[in-house]
Amino acid sequence: MKKSNFSFSCVAITATFLTYMGTSCSNDVPELESQKSIDSEIVLTKSSNEVFYSKDDINKKGLTNILLNISNDNQLVSSVHNYIKESLEYGLDEIVFVDEIMNPNKYTAQFSSGGKLSNYFNNIAQLSGETALRKENDERLSINELEIYWPYSEDWDGKSVPVITFISSDREGLEKDRENIDNYTVTAYRFTNLGKGMFKIDSLLVNEEYAMKNPVWVIRNQSVKVEDIIDLKKNHNFTKIYPRNEKLIKKNGVQVRATPYRIAETTVTSIKSEEQHDDWLNGGSEYHIYWFFPTRTFGLSTHTTGEIYFSRKEIKNKTTKDINFGANYDWESGQSHNRLKVLEYDPGKDTKYEVKFMASYKPKDSSTTYTGEYSTTITKNKTDDDIMDITIPRTAMINTQTKVNDNLYQKSFKGSGVTVNVKITGINGLEL
Repeated sequence: MKKSNFSFSCVAITATFLTYMGTSCSNDVPELESQKSIDSEIVLTKSSNEVFYSKDDINKKGLTNILLNISNDNQLVSSVHNYIKESLEYGLDEIVFVDEIMNPNKYTAQFSSGGKLSNYFNNIAQLSGETALRKENDERLSINELEIYWPYSEDWDGKSVPVITFISSDREGLEKDRENIDNYTVTAYRFTNLGKGMFKIDSLLVNEEYAMKNPVWVIRNQSVKVEDIIDLKKNHNFTKIYPRNEKLIKKNGVQVRATPYRIAETTVTSIKSEEQHDDWLNGGSEYHIYWFFPTRTFGLSTHTTGEIYFSRKEIKNKTTKDINFGANYDWESGQSHNRLKVLEYDPGKDTKYEVKFMASYKPKDSSTTYTGEYSTTITKNKTDDDIMDITIPRTAMINTQTKVNDNLYQKSFKGSGVTVNVKITGINGLEL
């Protein structure tokens, strides 16, 4: 990684700055009093990798004002950190929706400090004129349609004051700049309380090397659907995260796991991530694993996982995550090939994508072998990375080299920065 020199300059802020001083209200919400800034407006300096700012960035600048005010209060910063920690525990990236901070009951935040942060945030937003709702005929995003991303949040020392930056809307969704994937340099802002009702806002250039050692809050568009986060946190519905993709049947009134045959059950047991696929401002990686196997109609049966997230720190540490993805309930001896595909997902416009490969299939109940090109379609967008796409002969999975015992065979497959482990299990021995 190239080292950057971080330059400092004093800049100003557009909105009136508000902070609390001393006493608190009865509901533990700080009293808000105007403070005097040493300057009067934000100056957005360009770094070499930034592009022109769009109208959406007006709201991101407004949110920057609010977060700069919050960043000076260690208790409030700790509350943001708790939200980020909770997201990691739920298997997400290091994010928190602004909407979740403003409306914690909607998402059922589970820590006490969330209430104070919410009240304080909403008071500042109201007094600074930042609306939480999109105005009629206004195409700009409202602030509660944004999220805060905190890379390397696990390494926060509990004391350092975060700096705040944002991804320009003109940059979101653009094709990746591979040469600069690790060293994007952007302007960030830092609040410093000078005392006696005075403060200043410094600007500095930051990159990933800086973010690894210092807290950085990145304002960006929401990267996950709101309804998915609510379903995950409020209803504890984990089907979008590490889905088991298993059939359940009732046995003696109890839901139990079952598969149609359990003769050659194929399962993806883990995925290891060891290469960054996005620049640091856009976070870690989100993988979708697809498994395809042929049917007698020359179509492909498709099983897929939900989102499997890796933070940038996890990727740098070459982390392996255990999963239990039911890829093929019974890889019959009559199926000559299956296919494994891994996509690294990026937000964008979804399109239909055709998957096809040559295979032969002889069903158990038939004397006919169906040989030819099998195909199906999946949904992806042009910014998704195809990081693994392998057609696997059955003989590659079940042979003397992959055999653990008569009822277990396993093999690892490598792609672009990922390794996937697959096993096949049987009951009374597997047919080679």
